[in-house]
Amino acid sequence: MVDPDSGLAQDAMKRLFGAAAALVAVFALPASAAEVRVLSVGSAEIAVKTLIPEFTKGGFNTVKFEWGPPNIIWNRIKAGEVWDVVILSDIAMADLKKENGIKTDTQVRLARTGLGVVVPAANPKPDIGTPEAFKRSMLAAKSIAYRDPSLPNMSGEMVERVFKKLGIFDEVKPRMIVAARPAAEDLAGTGKVEISFVNLSEIPTRKDIAYIGPVPGPLQLYTNLEAALTAKGSGSPEAAAFVRLISGAQAKDAWEKAGFETAAGY
Repeated sequence: MVDPDSGLAQDAMKRLFGAAAALVAVFALPASAAEVRVLSVGSAEIAVKTLIPEFTKGGFNTVKFEWGPPNIIWNRIKAGEVWDVVILSDIAMADLKKENGIKTDTQVRLARTGLGVVVPAANPKPDIGTPEAFKRSMLAAKSIAYRDPSLPNMSGEMVERVFKKLGIFDEVKPRMIVAARPAAEDLAGTGKVEISFVNLSEIPTRKDIAYIGPVPGPLQLYTNLEAALTAKGSGSPEAAAFVRLISGAQAKDAWEKAGFETAAGY
């Protein structure tokens, strides 16, 4: 029998307590934080960032974002970059789906945004309240700025489609200014153009620009945003939870405050 006061017994007790303390420490450690990597179009940034505190609450999850235009995002995913979640327009997402770039059973609609019209603040405000008034104002305008349709913002392509739908594209084309740098709204702010088109989710709040309203209902076209887990991503529960968060009922206010319409509104 070992004397409890002996050095041997004391060493054994120290080892026993040390092992117990280590075991307690292991089980007391918090779960490691999960990082969700998100590659997204820039138009979603305001709404999505509003929702992040709910997702990262408690410090157990983090989100890494990169923002960019749809064509660049599409090319990066196609080239094999590994991201957990992708947020794109429905058209770009459909193309990515064809390339097996997403997990199709995770694809969800987030929100949509239409086209709005801004003018220099000092200028008269043209009437665009009805399709007929909109058409007259476009025909009367000396200059109309819009985003470069070759860029993946989508609004430029939609503006051209609106004019083609009205049957006036060829007539107004000589007066249309394609804007890449500076953006269409910047040209309105400088007074260099009479009318500029922007996404409703990107209406600038500037003293030199006046927002006069959306393209009237029958002519309005929309960009739909969607999210999905990527085919090569982690497919983690946290990534799936992030998609549920930004597409769920709790996200409605964030999207609408950012200038989007949610499913309940269309």
